[in-house]
Amino acid sequence: MKRKQYLIAAGVAVMLVAIASFAIVKRVARDRLTARQNSSVFESDAWLPPQPEPESEGARNLRELREALNAFNGTKSFRANINISGAEGTSEGQIDVQKPNRFQGKLKTPSDNQENEIIGVDDTLYVLMEGVWIPLKAKKSDENINAAFKSLVSGEDSVITDQLPDDAKVERLSSNGKGCDTYKTTLEKDGNSISLKVCIQNGLPVFIETSAGSETVKVEYYDYNKVFTIERPTLLKEFRNL
Repeated sequence: MKRKQYLIAAGVAVMLVAIASFAIVKRVARDRLTARQNSSVFESDAWLPPQPEPESEGARNLRELREALNAFNGTKSFRANINISGAEGTSEGQIDVQKPNRFQGKLKTPSDNQENEIIGVDDTLYVLMEGVWIPLKAKKSDENINAAFKSLVSGEDSVITDQLPDDAKVERLSSNGKGCDTYKTTLEKDGNSISLKVCIQNGLPVFIETSAGSETVKVEYYDYNKVFTIERPTLLKEFRNL
């Protein structure tokens, strides 16, 4: 009889433990569910800024072209190979540029079969003729030539430094083995349509080509921010018969 009572008591104890354990598990599960629900309510009520729209390919091309041209304007010096072809023939040369107002190099024009050494400082262009440096500043035409040449090599007051319009359509072309990314667009300046190609490497232009009508200008840039000095020539002779 006592053994039977003991077994009944033991069974009741086991049942009580099981019931208590189930109650504990149920309460813990209920608490966790409530916590998750409260967390979900909190997260859904939190304000999140709207996600920006993905940048389109055209917008990205325009931004990258602008960034490269702005970086070009921020350089202190560079060297360039120049080729200008037009109705009157082809001019070509090599030039060193020290911003903001100095350059030197060699230039060959269609009217001359030999290379001419030139130095530009401020508003004066010097040409080496028969061992003598001659300043060309007497005629308005010379001033125009000097201004155009400075604009070409330094980018001052030229099409490539004008603010590209927000609606400019910029196409990104294949590198064509040049090791740089080419960006192409068409601009309007002074009523003329100008085709612009810029090949960019490491965030800077390494090749710029502009075409308008029958004239095409190609400039290859290198040695950005190299340290070199350009001074006025010491042997001067006034060119009075221009």
